[in-house]
Amino acid sequence: MNVGMYYNNLKKELKKALKEILQRERGVALCLGNPLNKIENIILQTGKELKEEGFNILLAYTSPEAYLIKLLKESPNSVIIVDTFEGEEEDILIFEVKERDIKKKPILTTHTVPLTFIVNSLLNKGKKVYFVLLKKRSY
Repeated sequence: MNVGMYYNNLKKELKKALKEILQRERGVALCLGNPLNKIENIILQTGKELKEEGFNILLAYTSPEAYLIKLLKESPNSVIIVDTFEGEEEDILIFEVKERDIKKKPILTTHTVPLTFIVNSLLNKGKKVYFVLLKKRSY
């Protein structure tokens, strides 16, 4: 599969996965990423498209902390954090985060405020937190 096809397929999979979670959980998706990074820009483009379709999407770019108060006070009961990861796993990881998961394995991040802090704040307010993560690749 060529690189262009890979990115197109990844975007389709992400959009399908987000729609499914957002419809089931009636939550809000917090889309993170730098538009200059190809994989992260897929997250932002998909978020924009879903927002245009009427889904509850926050485009946080590289500053998820800017939305923390809004998420704590106004958001639905579920928050879906969409970001990237580095690892050997699948191209897309989707999982609900439990407090015990945060204690076992901290979430590494390049954001100003660690995602662990944001996730713990949301969990402490009784919100469900999901991660939808795209695998970073270098082509």
